[in-house]
Amino acid sequence: MNRDVMLIEPASSSAMREMFKEKYPYPPVGLLHIAAFLKLHGYTVHVVDMMIEDHSRQDFRRRLATLSRSPLAVGISLYTECFYEGIEVAALVRELFPETCIVAGGPHATFRPDEVLSYDCIDFVIRHEGESAMVELLEHLQHPQGLPVERIQSLAYRDVNGAVRSNPTRPFVTNLDLLPFPSYESVPALQESYKESFMFVSSPGCPGDCVFCASRAMSGKRYRFHSAEWVFSLAYEYFRRYGFNRMVFLDDTFTVHRKRAEAFCHYLLTAWPGSEPPRWACKSRVDRVSDEICALMSRAGCLSIHIGVESADQGVLDAIAKHIRLEQTFEAIRVARRHGLRVDCSFIIGHHADTRATIEKTILFAQAIRDHGIGTAAIGISTPFPGTRLFEDAEKLGITITTRNWRKYDLVTPVYDTQRFTKNDLRRALYFLEHESRRGKQMVGLTGQRHEQFRAKLDRLIAEIEADENAQVKLSKGGVQ
Repeated sequence: MNRDVMLIEPASSSAMREMFKEKYPYPPVGLLHIAAFLKLHGYTVHVVDMMIEDHSRQDFRRRLATLSRSPLAVGISLYTECFYEGIEVAALVRELFPETCIVAGGPHATFRPDEVLSYDCIDFVIRHEGESAMVELLEHLQHPQGLPVERIQSLAYRDVNGAVRSNPTRPFVTNLDLLPFPSYESVPALQESYKESFMFVSSPGCPGDCVFCASRAMSGKRYRFHSAEWVFSLAYEYFRRYGFNRMVFLDDTFTVHRKRAEAFCHYLLTAWPGSEPPRWACKSRVDRVSDEICALMSRAGCLSIHIGVESADQGVLDAIAKHIRLEQTFEAIRVARRHGLRVDCSFIIGHHADTRATIEKTILFAQAIRDHGIGTAAIGISTPFPGTRLFEDAEKLGITITTRNWRKYDLVTPVYDTQRFTKNDLRRALYFLEHESRRGKQMVGLTGQRHEQFRAKLDRLIAEIEADENAQVKLSKGGVQ
C-alpha cells in the first residue's frame, strides 16, 4: 500500500530565498508538525523547504524523478506572497505524477479556497490546522467509501459539478501537549543550522486582534499553548541531538501566559543538561513585559525580546486595535534594557489611519531605536493580507486595494490607496530611514514638521535608558570591589 507523502514549502523568489538562507533560516514549523503527525499514523514523509534549499524548476523536476514511485499525496503550504510559486510547484507535480492527490494548506489557502481551487492542479484545500484533516484525507484516498470527503472537517473541494464546497471548520486542538514533537529531522538541509540555532513555536496564534494581522483568524480566538514541561522537553530532546547554542521562540507572544514563561525559565536554570542555559530570544507584547519577567528571562539566558511597536502615534494605535498605549511601549523598552535585553522593534507605516505626520513620527522612533543602540528596528509597509480585517473591511477602513497581484504583497510594496497619504510618501519614508538618516539628515520630509514635542519624548527615553545602564555599571563595579 502506498503511504508516501511529500510536503512542500515554496519560495516566493530567488532573492527572498537567498535572504532567508542568510538571515532567517527558519524551519517550516507548520509542515514539520504535520509530518510528525503523519509519521505517527504510519506514513513516510518527505519535506521539501524551497525557502532554504536551492531548487530551480529543473532541480525540483529531477528530485521528483528520483522517487521510487509517485506519492499518495503532496501537500503544499501557500502563503500569499508565494502563492503563484506554489501553484507552479503543484502544476509540475501534476505533470510528473498525474494520479497523485495535491493538497493546499496554509494562510492563503485557508482564506481563499475558491481561488486556490480554481486551478486544476489543486485537488483539495485544508483550512486552518492541517494535522487531523490531512490524516483523514489520506484515509479517504485509500478508502473513499468508508470516509467520504463530505465528512472531513475543514476540507474544501470541487463537487461533481465543479462547484467549490467547504466543509465546516474543525474545532481547534485545545490540549496541544497531545501532539508529537515536530519532525525536524525531515529537512536534511537544515540539520547543520540546528546545531547553531533551534527555532520552534510553543503557542500558535495571538490574543491580539490587530486589523493588519490574520493570526487570530488563522489559529482561533482562544489563546492556546503548550505547557512549560512540553516546551522544555522539546528543547531538551533536540539539544541532546544537535547541541545548539541558541533557541528562538517563533511565538507571537511568548510572555502572555506569565506562569508558563516563569516555569520554563526555572526549568532552564535548574534542569538544563549543559553547563549553562543556551542563549535565546522571544517575542511579546509591550503590555506583557514587566521588571519581574525580564529579570528572570535574563537570568535564564534570554538575550533579546521582540515587540511590535507598529506606530508612534496613539490615534493610529487605537485605530488598528493594538490595544496598547504609547507610554507602555516606552516603559517596555526601558524595562527590557534595564535587564540587559536587546529590544527588537518592528514598525509599520501606511496604516489605514496614518497621515504624513504620523508616518514621520514612526520613522523618527525607529531611527532613535537603531541609532542609539537600544535595539534593532525593522519597518514594513501595511499590507492587506487575506484573512485580515484590513483586507476584508477595506472599504469601511477607507482604503482602496489597487492590486491582487500577490507577488506585490511583500511588506515593502504599497498595494492600496488612501486619501491620507500617497504610495510615494511611503517609498520616501523608507528611503529616508535606510539611506538619508544614516547620512545625518534629520527631517523625513513629508510635511516639513520637526515634531519637536515627540523628539523631546524620545530624548527623555534615551536619557532614562542610559541612566539605568550607567547605574547598572556602577553597581557591578561596586560589587567587584
